[in-house]
Amino acid sequence: MEELEARASTKDRLYSLQHGPSLKPVLKEWTSLVNEYMACQRRPHRWNTEKTEVGLFASAIWRSGGTALEQLSARKTQGSRTGTGREDLWFHYDKKDYIVEANVAWIQDTLLRSPEKIEAAVRARLAQASVDVRSSLRHNAGTGLALVFAPCLFEHERVAGAEAFARNSIEGTMLAGGDVHAWAFPDEALGHTIPIVGQNGVEVHYIHAGTALVGSLVDVERRR
Repeated sequence: MEELEARASTKDRLYSLQHGPSLKPVLKEWTSLVNEYMACQRRPHRWNTEKTEVGLFASAIWRSGGTALEQLSARKTQGSRTGTGREDLWFHYDKKDYIVEANVAWIQDTLLRSPEKIEAAVRARLAQASVDVRSSLRHNAGTGLALVFAPCLFEHERVAGAEAFARNSIEGTMLAGGDVHAWAFPDEALGHTIPIVGQNGVEVHYIHAGTALVGSLVDVERRR
């Protein structure tokens, strides 16, 4: 893919949409919001959770002239079961309605280092988000968009390898396919650590270097 040339630098951000209306203004605002947040925080809170990432994306939609609402009640069908659930995000932009389900693929340097392993992790999350979108599209009009946010975390003593790890993360999300790609790796992020308690109860200090985003447009025949 031509876009993979972007892995040479995390400073250059790529916004691509293979087909359909352009979401480039939204993606640009999203990267701007991430940088603004990091620039104004002395001790940033964890912004690598699904709700926080979706909230930043929703804010970018509003700043781009669109309209967005999170956590809407919606009718859904999965398999033979139909009931009421929640959509992660609904937004209206460029004269179209979008129904969004999001997922998070946490990329940690101690577990996922190569672009190929990152690709596999992101691709699995993207597939699950697509399934979730289809469960809503069967009943609700709109264009489906499956989103995966891939926060890139590494232990603070590994800061010397941050640039290479970020490049691998970007390349991995690009290899996962999709229609929409963007990323944000603020310089300020390298100066802050986030304490995370693992399953063994040991607290480890991580740096959240940034987030790569990948999205796929989803379509399905709706049911009444």
